[in-house]
Amino acid sequence: MRTQKEIWILEDECEYKELFQFMLSSKYALTFFDSIEFLSAFLKQSSSTPDLLIADLNLPDGNFATDFLSKLKTKPAFPVLIISGMDDATIGQVCMEFGATSFLSKPFNHTSLIFTIEKAFVSIPDKKTNLQNVIGHTLTKKERLILNALASSPDKRLHEDELVKILWKGSFPLVSNSLNVHIANLRKKLAPHAYTIQTLPNGFWELKQSHNQI
Repeated sequence: MRTQKEIWILEDECEYKELFQFMLSSKYALTFFDSIEFLSAFLKQSSSTPDLLIADLNLPDGNFATDFLSKLKTKPAFPVLIISGMDDATIGQVCMEFGATSFLSKPFNHTSLIFTIEKAFVSIPDKKTNLQNVIGHTLTKKERLILNALASSPDKRLHEDELVKILWKGSFPLVSNSLNVHIANLRKKLAPHAYTIQTLPNGFWELKQSHNQI
């Protein structure tokens, strides 16, 4: 089980990559990206998301706020900390309007970086609670049971037999088809909120973020 929070860092300058490694690697699990293109491709292909994304504002292949955040169909489901060498409150405000959680000017020290990171972690509501609050009133009773069961599972996945027991307290004829119908309807309601339920091998279902908003 993962014990460290995972931070993705989008930074092209070697000096700052080394600085982040030095300041954060003992406390967090770090993954580095050096371009918007690389990050976008990874998000589309991966089912995982970070606990926090730290991104340099100006990168070789574009401006992170205008060329990435502004093109998202929905606000990121994880907090985003933008860093920049431009110490301008207006720039920070613009980044926040595009969807960033916080803004930090370069150069920064260890204390200010850790403080900003920890503050960003608590800025995004719990995924389960957030989903229930946003779409709970549109769900049928069985759809709500499915969402709650998947969101409550440690790895966000369950076998179809477990879902059948939760929904119908057992089995009955054509239950598989009925389950598929409920999940298909739930998928449609989750889609606008950047979530989906993925079909996995051997009869498993998984609740995860979808990246088709990128």
